[in-house]
Amino acid sequence: MYDRQTDHHAPRALAARFAWLPFLTVALASGLAHAAADVRTEYADGSLRGPQVYAGEGFHSVGLVNESAEAVTFNVYRLHDGVGLGAFEQTDATLQAALQAQTDASVAAMQAFMEQADALGGTVVKARDETDMFVDLEEGTYVVSASVDGNDASKPVYTSFMVTEGGDQGTAPEVANVVHLSDFAFDFPATIAAGENLWEVSNTGAQPHIAAFFKLLPGKTTADLEAFLNGATDESTPPPFDTGTDLSIEALTPGATVYLPLDFSAGTWVAVCFVPDMHDPSTAHYMEGMIEEFVVD
Repeated sequence: MYDRQTDHHAPRALAARFAWLPFLTVALASGLAHAAADVRTEYADGSLRGPQVYAGEGFHSVGLVNESAEAVTFNVYRLHDGVGLGAFEQTDATLQAALQAQTDASVAAMQAFMEQADALGGTVVKARDETDMFVDLEEGTYVVSASVDGNDASKPVYTSFMVTEGGDQGTAPEVANVVHLSDFAFDFPATIAAGENLWEVSNTGAQPHIAAFFKLLPGKTTADLEAFLNGATDESTPPPFDTGTDLSIEALTPGATVYLPLDFSAGTWVAVCFVPDMHDPSTAHYMEGMIEEFVVD
């Protein structure tokens, strides 16, 4: 739903970051080896492939595999009854175009999207890497999308699969790390342990949300980041964050809960939601307070 193409993290205006995405499992925080995902999707040579059918409901792992030489953003969606893949692709394209244009049409486009599908999150997968997330599957049609990160010319590619009854009834994993995305705040702990950990992520608000993560450079502050994002700094001013990091929780619609790994290195981080307010599309959620600093050690 929110398009990440303009920049790895966020452009200076509100250029689209509203790509609705899928969720992946993790080689758990305990350091267990990466097991084969229940549902495995693979991006390679500009196409995305995956299974056609998966038997099993409840929380199951969805593997996002990037076989390309560039970072790729994956998204997962659950289609509403009666919605086909073709109609969904068209609605998604309309939404991304409206968000890129930053017009009032984005509100109608978001509403149309939410009438067709639930966004179940997702993340960026590094070149020639893979990650898993746990998604609460129920009988119906699911879509995974993938697009090359930071490439304006790259349009999402899609694959879909049916979830049927039978198979294992999955249960939610037990985790120590929990965060809620509300209207309009995060509740990350003030201090987080460094390394890859599995997180429970829930949207408890009434609007879609994302979390884009910025690792501040030494001596820089959240105020410096806000000034940069709002275009209040000179064009020649370098970003106040490490541009080599690309970490995110992609869009979740209201009521969605997923589990995915987040790999934070030591330092000061800031979580930002760039989704435009559905009641005031000229205002991003971070402008309404959905921006939070935390320390990783």
